[in-house]
Amino acid sequence: MPGKLTTGMVSSRMHPEPLARLLERILIERAQSGSILDLPIDAFFVPPFASSQFAVLSETCSLPIGPAAGPHTHLAQSILSGWLSGGRVFELKTVQILDELEIEKPCIDTADEGYNTEWSTELRIGEAIEEYTKAWILLHVISALEYGTADHGSVFTMSVGYDLHGITSERVDAFIDTLSGRAENPALGRLCEEARTTLSATHPPQTDAGADARRRATEALDSIPPVMCRSVALSTMHGCPPEEIEAIALHLIEKKQLDTVVKLNPTLLGLDHVQRILAENGYGYGLDAEAFARDLQYPRALELIALLRIRAAGAGRTFGVKLSNTLPVTNERSRLPCDTEYLSGKALLPITVALAARLLGDLEVPLPVSYSAGATAGNIEELLGCGLAPVTVSTDLLKPGGYGRLGAVARAASGALAAGAEGASSPTRLMPSADRLAALAAAVSGRYDMRVRRGATTARVGGALPVIDCFVAPCVEACPISQDVPGYMRAAATGAPDEALRCVAETNPFPALTAALCDQRCAKACTRIEYEGPVQIRKIKGVAVRRAEEARATDAIRRDVESTGAPATAGPSVLAEEPGVQGMSAAYFYARAGHPVTVSDPRAAVAARIASELAAYRIAEDAVNADLARIEATGVRFAGVDTVRDTVAGAGANAGADTIVVRQPVPDPRPSIIELIAAGKQMAPDVPDTERESRRKKTSAEHADEIRLKAGRRIGPARGTDEEVAQVEFARCLECDAVCLKCVQVCPNRANVAVEMRRDDGLRDPYQVVHLDAWCNDCGNCETFCPYPARPHREKLTIFPSVERFEFSEAPGFVPAGEELLVRTRLGGTGQCRRQDDLTRRPLIDDPDGSIAVLVSRILTDYSYLLPRGS
Repeated sequence: MPGKLTTGMVSSRMHPEPLARLLERILIERAQSGSILDLPIDAFFVPPFASSQFAVLSETCSLPIGPAAGPHTHLAQSILSGWLSGGRVFELKTVQILDELEIEKPCIDTADEGYNTEWSTELRIGEAIEEYTKAWILLHVISALEYGTADHGSVFTMSVGYDLHGITSERVDAFIDTLSGRAENPALGRLCEEARTTLSATHPPQTDAGADARRRATEALDSIPPVMCRSVALSTMHGCPPEEIEAIALHLIEKKQLDTVVKLNPTLLGLDHVQRILAENGYGYGLDAEAFARDLQYPRALELIALLRIRAAGAGRTFGVKLSNTLPVTNERSRLPCDTEYLSGKALLPITVALAARLLGDLEVPLPVSYSAGATAGNIEELLGCGLAPVTVSTDLLKPGGYGRLGAVARAASGALAAGAEGASSPTRLMPSADRLAALAAAVSGRYDMRVRRGATTARVGGALPVIDCFVAPCVEACPISQDVPGYMRAAATGAPDEALRCVAETNPFPALTAALCDQRCAKACTRIEYEGPVQIRKIKGVAVRRAEEARATDAIRRDVESTGAPATAGPSVLAEEPGVQGMSAAYFYARAGHPVTVSDPRAAVAARIASELAAYRIAEDAVNADLARIEATGVRFAGVDTVRDTVAGAGANAGADTIVVRQPVPDPRPSIIELIAAGKQMAPDVPDTERESRRKKTSAEHADEIRLKAGRRIGPARGTDEEVAQVEFARCLECDAVCLKCVQVCPNRANVAVEMRRDDGLRDPYQVVHLDAWCNDCGNCETFCPYPARPHREKLTIFPSVERFEFSEAPGFVPAGEELLVRTRLGGTGQCRRQDDLTRRPLIDDPDGSIAVLVSRILTDYSYLLPRGS
């Protein structure tokens, strides 16, 4: 499907991958990189329950959680990614008769709570059938390959909308019948044969999944059931008349013989109640009173539920409700191109729980309630504990960590359900409890994790997004003295406190003071603000100070000074005149540059001046003295009491050319200690931070796989001993300058790819981000979370599926064209033809260091499965 092209940039619609090509990539990537679709094997999660442990309507699964109908159930690769992460219930993206819509982009904004422009599948109906069939086959095949059984323990639920005319139309009717097995699925046999051919094809030894595994996978293809869906979720537009909802539901229950779930709108709770909950949580949305009046009203909803439950029982089917649909709000933020945007995520959770509590309290008999509104690993136990099931997730998976967050949800859900599932002789059916829901509704509204976030919601840095080597730690960039936060976090947690203190001291002469007084700009930029809150960076600095013994710390700093290679007489003498924090910082960095430095005052006088300078803060005298002792250990000499005046008079304003006098300006009434240190550092010669770059390279090379596994895991702030705090906070630290890959994680389509580089490639980052134009629908989610003010899907090196798309776009990238290679090295640049084996002999235009040529060569050599078919 070529899709609509957005002028000069990228395709606004996806181009689904042929199953053979997709399976080939999975096999090669699995063997070559130890991942599938950029999900590391160690991040896979298999629920510890039998495949039939939990009842979902009239079906069973091994865990009643998964991705909600939305961007994570659109394409086959997305559904497989959700399954690998532990999801076992898949609500397929909604299908409707209008399948040629032009969707305005961007269409997603999930920086904190979620917003979208409310759209159904961007695939045509026939393509949707094919895509969901591919996903169905892949789950059987990959389960057999990875775990020895084709029983993947999952449930597919189709979702259709939005009115009776569309749902009963010939094409949507055919979609329903095909997925439910009422009609033959012509794609199933053809796609199974594609998969069989791919599995039996000869592959290089390094890509071989093993003869037994391939045999199991091939056998799985022989017995894939044609029925993909026995249930359907009905999604209707806001304002749909209740009579129409009833007619559609009865059509699905009685004529189509499907278990049916009706998605209910949060407007059922009433305008006043919704406004009150939003206000309690700090949200000031504009709500449309007429929309609340037009929507299904609460008393009528109770009547409708009672009727449909009776009719479903008579037809031998199961009926339930889905809570909830999104909430329309006035777009006052202007990022999405619409007047009305649709709210999801954490802001919707207290509304939906309140609606569930009211609904279950008023129903005479409980009914199954499928839940989706702000579910995360942090609240999944509460939701399941109220009997809500299945629980599906969407907004949370669009945040950094991506499918890894679904793994965290699956792990938490498994723990929560373990006791109830143990020893059960029949599938466990969770049913909602009105009392527990009422208690949760009372507790959740106004809770910290539901409230609107004040301040930054994403971690940001300035500057342009590099095509190559873009990994950056926002905490380091936000710090005025560029403290190597990831470096000292790792050292503090791995039993090297003196190394941690040395790491701090490379750019900071006052570790003890800043451990108490720093205004923590690093924490405000920490990538963990996109999870459950920033890393306790300042606290770890204090841990490093306390745990490093004074003698070891002094030795570490002295070794650090000696390692600069600058002799003690490398430059003119320096006199620091009546210094405070800024002056002593200048003295420190002059000493690190090799200058002999004398301070005009004795150490006690400097300590008193610093205490006076920082009088607005409560500081400990011991902290000042400890820092001054460390500064003295670098070779800075403090004058004696009897000679101080003579020193100042002799050098002062009349100092000769061989003496540099450092005079500290009068500080602000309430100075920021980190700014004073930075100002002092600027007064001194620059000392290259070679130690940090060396640490960073070593960390990237040795721990890249370990760091990737941190993404998506929910870990709350630490308490306890210094050792416990250091270890937990380091587990929370994402070490962004070693491995970032946020744009890879947040793409639901897997359109951003991590290409692993070899050490002899000469590039800084262990992975380079490459964009797949064919898999992108221009949703804009990677733009939301990229640390740079940039659009990775338009600015990163892109692999194009055709010459037409390459020539239409202005993005940097390439496409094989027969014997030639069309390459564009910069945004808006021109293409360049060359033979594919010619990259190392002739430089590319606008590639002075050859780094783009190196990346293109690596893709052609190791990642040919990413190239368009026939390349």
